[in-house]
Amino acid sequence: MEHQLAATDFDAFTPVAPRHTPNNARPAIAEPPSKETVAVPKGCELLVRNVSPTGSATAKDVLQHAVDAIYAEAVSKHGKGVLFPLTASFAGRSENGQDLYHSAILRLHSAAATLFAGRTTPKLLEAWIPVLQATHPTWEVIPAPMSFGRDKRSWLSVHDLPNADAALKEIRTALAEMGVTLVSSYKAKVTDVLYFVFTSPAVVEEVLKKPITIKSSKQPVRFQRSFQIDPIHIFEIAVSGYSQYDQSIASHLRSVFEHVYRAEDHPPDTPLIVDARASGDYFLVTLRDWAATARALDNRDAWQQFVADRFPLLGRPRLLFEVNDSPRERAWDPKMTSLAPGSQAYADDRFNEVYRRMDAMQADNARQFQELSRQTAVISSSLAQVTSATKELRLALTAVDTVATAREVVNSINSDIAQLRMDLLVASQEQKPALQSDLQERVKELKAAREDLEQARAAQASLRPTLTLPSPPVPSTPSNKRGPPPQTPDSVPRRHASRQNHAALPPAPPFFASTQEEDVPMLNSSHN
Repeated sequence: MEHQLAATDFDAFTPVAPRHTPNNARPAIAEPPSKETVAVPKGCELLVRNVSPTGSATAKDVLQHAVDAIYAEAVSKHGKGVLFPLTASFAGRSENGQDLYHSAILRLHSAAATLFAGRTTPKLLEAWIPVLQATHPTWEVIPAPMSFGRDKRSWLSVHDLPNADAALKEIRTALAEMGVTLVSSYKAKVTDVLYFVFTSPAVVEEVLKKPITIKSSKQPVRFQRSFQIDPIHIFEIAVSGYSQYDQSIASHLRSVFEHVYRAEDHPPDTPLIVDARASGDYFLVTLRDWAATARALDNRDAWQQFVADRFPLLGRPRLLFEVNDSPRERAWDPKMTSLAPGSQAYADDRFNEVYRRMDAMQADNARQFQELSRQTAVISSSLAQVTSATKELRLALTAVDTVATAREVVNSINSDIAQLRMDLLVASQEQKPALQSDLQERVKELKAAREDLEQARAAQASLRPTLTLPSPPVPSTPSNKRGPPPQTPDSVPRRHASRQNHAALPPAPPFFASTQEEDVPMLNSSHN
């Protein structure tokens, strides 16, 4: 089917249709891109899943027939320029089994591509997405996630099998017995990882539901999915490391993409960001045109200044198409003696990004170690202070006990002396010499006891425990309607009480003399 297009077809362009257009919406397309010539990147194509081959017609044939019919109807109803013709191609590389896929890819028809030579055409393709989904609800139409129309959603891999070659044959046989059609299956060149490519993601889901056992393995085969993020828009930008920070990083990234990469002539009331979302470890953003997208991908100095210096675990902006294209496990052929053009620069860039992340993690670990060391030193110092204060407190308590014991001894001797004085007042002349002798002995004991008490008090005063404990919170007491309780009178020390009792006694007779602050009778008194 030949399509003759001219530049006058641009007059019929209408504004871009929303991402999710109602089924009865009129097909629409964006205004033509700028005529400025730029490098057209890969990924400007659509992937259509769940296109079932019918008879001898492959998924590519079925899709091409549907696209041609929709385009012819759009031209007959609305004229040229509402939709542009597309060409369907096989999904996957040029290997055997392409006709088995239940998917195909769509690119802009060569007749239309001549009008956009050297320019990007993502909106021309995205205009077809709501139209195809409305006319064929069972189809899944998305921007191509990988080059060559490949789709990792249709892949499964098996790792860590003891005999990979034998396991590959056994798994092929088991899948055939289940009625599963394989597009291809192979073992990686260097590693023993097995890869299986199925006709559609739906078949993958069915395989994962049924465990497969083989003779060369004691455990059931463990299939693993391959990493892939399905794009929503063509030329969607991906930033890795999003999950390493809290959700506030999203607002910072939106601000950077909205303002840092905005052109001077961009309308101030028109947002530069068309869509932004998060998927796992990636922050995904779509800008309004390819010029802004190219600035975001190429201006690494701005990214370093506004993002990388502050958030070093974030990767540089890359097209989601390229992220999906980068295999998590690279099969390296040792026979290769040279690198493909551009692969060395790409590898250097990836290694530099890994090194930057490692340096950032090492610096963060160093800061955490320093903080942990500081806290450990503070805890050790506090424990030493508590240990020292505990020892001092133990000594202080011992000193208090010694003072209390010495005071009790002094009080006991004072009591004995007071009793001897009373006995002298009522004793006969024959009994007085013996009582006076006892009284003199008790006075000597009192002098020694007072010296011991003063020494104990001096030792107690020299001890100053340094342990400071936080004061417990004062419990709230209910209000006392009867008023405060009466004050308790201060206790009277025993020493003063003994002196008060002594003062209440009758005055000493004239033959008593004062010795060492106590009244002691003289043996050689003239009063006999």
